Amino acid sequence: MGSMYNADIEKYPPFFFDLFSRTLKPIPAGELTSVDNYDHAQYHAHHFIEKSIRKNNPEFYARIEYLQKIIIVPAQMNYDASSGMSEENFLKKWGIEKYKIIFLKQAWHAGLYDKTNANELS
Repeated sequence: MGSMYNADIEKYPPFFFDLFSRTLKPIPAGELTSVDNYDHAQYHAHHFIEKSIRKNNPEFYARIEYLQKIIIVPAQMNYDASSGMSEENFLKKWGIEKYKIIFLKQAWHAGLYDKTNANELS
């Protein structure tokens, strides 16, 4: 896991999910430099745009890459975001809209992501 995540941490803006405010907060430059900077038992480095999109549809990924960010989230949140949990249940459990944690095509088509708010979805 390390080398790809470390390269992505350098390339994309890092954020963390703040459990108290239920928002995404930027991680100051230099504070997250590798996957060794946090407890993997409790937190995961989560790609906002899943790696499968980058691998399986590179043309589409090139169009939306400006949205990519690495988000440090509780391990269970990472599972819930990727498991197919409904948007309604995700919001009830975590207090934040699912489309702010993981790229959703239907949100993209609805215009919820744009270049002016790409890293302000909190």
